[in-house]
Amino acid sequence: MDAKAVWTGSTDMFPTPGNIGLVAGVSHISSTGNVTSTEQYLFNSSPKHVPGGLCAGLPGEFWMAEQVYDGSHFVDTTIVYKGVYNAATGDVDWAIHQKIRIPYDLTQDGNPYSSVPNMAFSPDGMTGYIAFAADLTGGNLAAYQPVFIKSSDAGQSWGLPTDLDLNAFPSLSDSLTVGEAGLGIEPELDMSVDVNGNLHLFVHVIGARDYDPYPYQPGDVPWHGMYDLATYDGGFSWQAWMVAPAYTFSGEFGTPDPGTGDLISMDKQPQMSRTEDGRYLFYSWVDSDTGYIGYGELNNLAPNLRIAGLAVETGLRTPAKRISDGDFLWDGRVLYPTMAPTVLTQNERFHLPIVVPEMIVNDQLSPINYWYFGNDAFIDFSELGATTDSNEPNALSHIKVFPNPIQGQEVQIQGLRSPAQFDLFDLTGRHISRQTNLGTGGTQSLMIGQLPAGLYGLRISLPDGASATYKLQKQD
Repeated sequence: MDAKAVWTGSTDMFPTPGNIGLVAGVSHISSTGNVTSTEQYLFNSSPKHVPGGLCAGLPGEFWMAEQVYDGSHFVDTTIVYKGVYNAATGDVDWAIHQKIRIPYDLTQDGNPYSSVPNMAFSPDGMTGYIAFAADLTGGNLAAYQPVFIKSSDAGQSWGLPTDLDLNAFPSLSDSLTVGEAGLGIEPELDMSVDVNGNLHLFVHVIGARDYDPYPYQPGDVPWHGMYDLATYDGGFSWQAWMVAPAYTFSGEFGTPDPGTGDLISMDKQPQMSRTEDGRYLFYSWVDSDTGYIGYGELNNLAPNLRIAGLAVETGLRTPAKRISDGDFLWDGRVLYPTMAPTVLTQNERFHLPIVVPEMIVNDQLSPINYWYFGNDAFIDFSELGATTDSNEPNALSHIKVFPNPIQGQEVQIQGLRSPAQFDLFDLTGRHISRQTNLGTGGTQSLMIGQLPAGLYGLRISLPDGASATYKLQKQD
């Protein structure tokens, strides 16, 4: 074995403090367990450095991006770095590849709002994307929107930044309670590019609270969700797929910083991973169960790990799987999980390589431990359970309901091509609930965790009068 780990980060340059440079290197791991590492430094005109999105493109090529940062605010440029593996030195030679101007909309004090960019390439290395959260000129005022920049020639050239107006997605604007400023996302996002070279953005969609001077704040909305914003035609059109409902916003932990008095905060920490061939995608995030922390509580005070998966070629999506709930050591204590961009594969079982830091005491300045969750965080598509077809197959044969039997908190309805109404009944015919999807199609999740075990009927009705009933089995 001769594995190589490429790494980068920001650094000081003695005696000047602050992130004024970049450090990069390659760690070589041999079969004997010995590790050797190279180290080089790159300084340029940017006053501060916050790099992100380190990824591989074509064989031997590596990429990362950052927003130019003046120490307190992002400014109007994204820098794209390209690294080429040098076999003679065993190192990666980095250089600035391109600078892209970003047309930000400004707040009343003249500053743009943006997040650190992320970056990913398709499995063949030909199609690349840069993505971040921002408010562009002419966009949806006072709300973070997803922004992407695309390359179709293996990163040699990059297009113009394009934002996605979340209010244009009927499945979002008709389903979420939207604040005065419209829909937005939390600034944290992750991304992956599938086998077909199409981008998937994993985001926490929220209702923005208000216009300037208080922009970019999560809205106090009763419902919001974790979404996969996906394109299936190279970025010309987009669909919003709900991965799971979300119950809380950010939480704060630790002790006040001696200098600023601030705590450390964490939102949902959305992460994406994929198989090497891009045929399967995976999601991880953290959320708090409001039944535990208290109904109406908006802060992510007791975060637990959630995962889900997508089979790209069939469109099969798994319900959210709860990993740390009820665990003696980890229940409510999963902070800042990091998932590698490529999963570990064993037949049809996929282990998600997730590392979680453990705060031994509630103090961010004290030592911490790191734990690997890959043995527990796995998804097996062969064990999802049966997909339920309609009991009236000629009516809505394209709509599937899974998993069945149901063991988790939700059931997913896939293959919707129009708005639909969902009515749930028990065996006596008693009407339990009604839910309406006003969007144009996609996937709908129904939360059934509160129901006792038993058999139920799910009636799906379409605007043209077509309807069908699905028999569901709920297990404890």
